[in-house]
Amino acid sequence: MKNFISLLIPLCLSLGAIAQVHTFPFKSSSARQINISLNNSDVEIIGTNEDSVTITASNFVEADKNLLGESGTGLNVEVSENLLDIKKMSEAAASYVIRVPKTCSLSFQEEFRAPKLIRISNISGSVVAKSWVSRIILMEIAGPVQASSMASDVSVEYSSLSQIKPSTIESAGRLVEVILPHDSKVTANLIVTAGNVESEFDLGFQNRELLKQVGGTRKIEAKLNGGGPPLNISAHTIIIKKTK
Repeated sequence: MKNFISLLIPLCLSLGAIAQVHTFPFKSSSARQINISLNNSDVEIIGTNEDSVTITASNFVEADKNLLGESGTGLNVEVSENLLDIKKMSEAAASYVIRVPKTCSLSFQEEFRAPKLIRISNISGSVVAKSWVSRIILMEIAGPVQASSMASDVSVEYSSLSQIKPSTIESAGRLVEVILPHDSKVTANLIVTAGNVESEFDLGFQNRELLKQVGGTRKIEAKLNGGGPPLNISAHTIIIKKTK
């Protein structure tokens, strides 16, 4: 009997860790907003051309079935008119892949927990991404970005850049890396604290002396390709690259 129980326990745990998939309709539109709030979770959010949202939960073991929610993913999902709210219901560690309509506006908020990885890609609507200790990676982004981490690096790669609204990217005491198409027209407002600035774009002769300095807070304004909407970056170290 004891041997049977010892075999049953890992089997139950493995069943609890099997990926759970939940799909529901949500029409793609720039007027629609998706809010996601998670803790203690690695998450990848992928924009698609579908009129639906698909949540795939894995590495998720939750003893209390009440915290699995109707979707079985451990997430509570609420839809009201143009707004979709997704919120984690428990403290259990998990990994999520969430596929969303790419034209919707997206807001992601990490609740304070152990360091994880937040990856968001292929979004043409506006993106808000905030973390405490988890690294933020944004790729193939076409809309304006508001991204910040209190204690980790932030990387943003634009497929194109909004010529209307500003972007603000911040990392207190860490690194911000921004990758832009070579023809991007923005006004870069940079605040670098203690570290340095590396740029594949010409930041102008007026900033050359500031760029040589290391240490202390420096403020740099540079018009890339003649300038355009503000690109505000604040970090310990700033790296600006061109899309390869």
